[in-house]
Amino acid sequence: MEKKKKVTKKRVAELKKIAKVRLKLWLKHSTFEEMTSLGSFIRFDMGIALGGYPMKDEPWMDRKDFLSVVDKNEFHSQEVNDMLRELFNKEYDKWARNN
Repeated sequence: MEKKKKVTKKRVAELKKIAKVRLKLWLKHSTFEEMTSLGSFIRFDMGIALGGYPMKDEPWMDRKDFLSVVDKNEFHSQEVNDMLRELFNKEYDKWARNN
């Protein structure tokens, strides 16, 4: 079995910028509640779509904005998951305070 390679901090920072752009697109066209189906991290992860958007496109989506930007190692890495979890928690906390 192939050993997983650690994702560099530089690469995680690049992916975080992409994730923030995608989050901004979502929040421009829907609410955090709608994007995440009432606060689901799994739905958030699918919406940010670093591995490509897995569902039917939303009417406002341009497919090129949600193409895969990670390889299999990055997609399954703890470093990328932690970064997404951090973004999610920040947005979830904002949403929870307002609801």
